[in-house]
Amino acid sequence: MVASPPIAIGTVAEGQARALFSANVPDALAMLRDHATDPGRPMRFVSDTIDPIPGPTEIVDSVIATLAEVAHALWPSWYGDAIRLDGDDPSGPAWRRVFSPDTAMPDHLRRERSPTWFRAAAKRCQSGRPPIVPGFSPSIQIRQLALAIEPYGLLIALGVGEADPLPGRLLGLARGAEWLARETSARVLVVIPETFASSTELDGINFAPLRWPALPASSEASPTDEQAHRVWPILGRPHPYSPGELLIASRLAVDPMLGGMFQHNARVRSDRGSSFLVDLLWPDGKLVVEIDGYGFHSSRAAFSSDRNRDYELIISGYLVLRLPHDEVMQDVAIAVEKIRDVVRFRRGESPQRNNTP
Repeated sequence: MVASPPIAIGTVAEGQARALFSANVPDALAMLRDHATDPGRPMRFVSDTIDPIPGPTEIVDSVIATLAEVAHALWPSWYGDAIRLDGDDPSGPAWRRVFSPDTAMPDHLRRERSPTWFRAAAKRCQSGRPPIVPGFSPSIQIRQLALAIEPYGLLIALGVGEADPLPGRLLGLARGAEWLARETSARVLVVIPETFASSTELDGINFAPLRWPALPASSEASPTDEQAHRVWPILGRPHPYSPGELLIASRLAVDPMLGGMFQHNARVRSDRGSSFLVDLLWPDGKLVVEIDGYGFHSSRAAFSSDRNRDYELIISGYLVLRLPHDEVMQDVAIAVEKIRDVVRFRRGESPQRNNTP
């Protein structure tokens, strides 16, 4: 259920960095993700897990690399999906129209984006490289990357996994978060274990600390690669960081029976008033398909949230099919066959076996 979180995210101003203390950093990051998908609070969320905490320069480099990775994954949907130029020539007419005064675009975005950076960065994306453009300062790079990812409301969370950082590293982290917020005008939260709450090194971002009282930490909830370098929400297409969603999408698109039937990353509102973002939706049959990765669904909080989500969808008339991400990757034909069987069941037909194209 996407409910109002027990922390006041709305009190974090644009261009401000704040500390968020939690007994369970991965669960706090999951809560922030759900908050970002709430349609009542439009916001795009990017997370990065920092473990161990490096020096200040390395923190800046790490965040630039993360934002570049996210921007690369989102290409060609940049600037709030205002630009889609994949496959076009940077010298062609479509690219020139992007910077025409007649192009519908908010004034602040028109003023702040750099055409020179954009052309070079977009060209790198087209050639399969992340959009880190040589010759531009870190300040320009990070500002342009943030605008490309989300120009209207960006929330960046830096999750801290290290239990015992070296002296001075927390101070460098706080300074790096302040710089990041200042240069990008984003809301920046440093999600950090509660045990660091008394550290004077965090004074710069600890002036009005936020807290999220997560469930007690467990070994199951440790950060994983699947939780790092992620971006939410993605609407109307497969998530670029989910190999399973991308693979399923490619197979469904060419399936004679299922092609064109499902919407990707669609919003569903339950009869209880909750809004959920589901991986796959067949609207006519009220069928929801979720592709669950172990790393992001293995904590106690995620387990409980998934069950409540399924309950609300079921009482609202939806049927929910959950497919393990590993199963999709290992044998996508079986995963598609399961979807096909449930569609037949929903239509009142008998399942058929061993007929996967």
